[in-house]
Amino acid sequence: MAADVSRRTRGRLYASFAGLVVFAALVSALSVRDPDGVWVRIGTVLVVAGAGLWLPAPAVAVVVPAIWLGPNVARSHLSDVELFRADMLLELPGLAGLALASVFAREQLRALEEETQARISFIGLDSELDPVTGVYQERLLGQSIERELVRSRRFGREFAVMLASVDPLVAKFDYRQDEKWQAGLKATAAVLLNTRTHIDQVYRYGDRAFALLLPETGPKDITGLIKRLSRAAKRSDPPEGEPGGPLPLNFGVTFFPQCATTVEDLLRRAEVAMRIAEKSPNRLQLDSAEAPDMPAPELMRKNEDEELYIDTLAAKWLGAEAPEEEQSSAPPAAVDAGPERPGPEGRPAPVTLPDAATPLAEMLARMDETLAMIRSLKEQAST
Repeated sequence: MAADVSRRTRGRLYASFAGLVVFAALVSALSVRDPDGVWVRIGTVLVVAGAGLWLPAPAVAVVVPAIWLGPNVARSHLSDVELFRADMLLELPGLAGLALASVFAREQLRALEEETQARISFIGLDSELDPVTGVYQERLLGQSIERELVRSRRFGREFAVMLASVDPLVAKFDYRQDEKWQAGLKATAAVLLNTRTHIDQVYRYGDRAFALLLPETGPKDITGLIKRLSRAAKRSDPPEGEPGGPLPLNFGVTFFPQCATTVEDLLRRAEVAMRIAEKSPNRLQLDSAEAPDMPAPELMRKNEDEELYIDTLAAKWLGAEAPEEEQSSAPPAAVDAGPERPGPEGRPAPVTLPDAATPLAEMLARMDETLAMIRSLKEQAST
């Protein structure tokens, strides 16, 4: 039933646009009898059609006679043209039909839009989109990869999973204001959506990243995609001093079937590649079949203690030697913490290593205070 309603609505819409063309042609045909009034009639047709598409129907009934009479009265005074000639009177029915066709087309467009919104709400498509960026929500990513796995296995095709993340330091320091951060996310999502092909899909991934499912895409195609994204991002940059430009991204890419063959492995390896790209100067890391398959669950939502693990993995992945302190899994040697204090039962108390996150937190707090002071000074200077 819904399909029948849509078909009827579209049929009426096409008929109304056909009526617009027919009545515009009838009005234009009068120009053969009045060559001097060609431009006047072209302008009249455009104004009447615009009034029918935008103004309420009662207003159109008043405006169309005024549009018909105004130019002709002006011509009669300026060029000694007879008023209410036969061609002028024949012009009025054509303009009236043009106005009616415009009003009818507008109503059919509105009905089709309302019907489409009702169907979207009924099947729940609106709940599948992220409210901030307009891309698909993260919860749908695994299902889509699973469907693509079935299709690619059946037809012997390859595809890629690409994760694009904002550098954590950029997100933390350059986009502290929530409005600026939201505007940057929207602009980044718009670039990803406009640059992709019609079969690619874009998803939100965590708080500061996007995931792209790229069917029929191999390692050679990724370089061209990154170049297109870079050019699109440069064209989308706002004027200097205004927020809302695309955010700088790091790209980690893995491939089926060369690197992984399950949803979990694809996401895990893409996350590892993305984290390595954050440490790479070119901001891009392509997975390969020779890369080590190391467990890295939920790396994007990691804590600070996993940095050492990521550095070691990056060294192994890129084929470099890991730093000496990372090659050994033994705990560090005794730390000189002054004279030993007796613990329970006379045993020496264990030495507690300083928390590496504490100095970082203190430094961030001092930077927050400095930035707040700078903003207050700017506000005072502006006033």
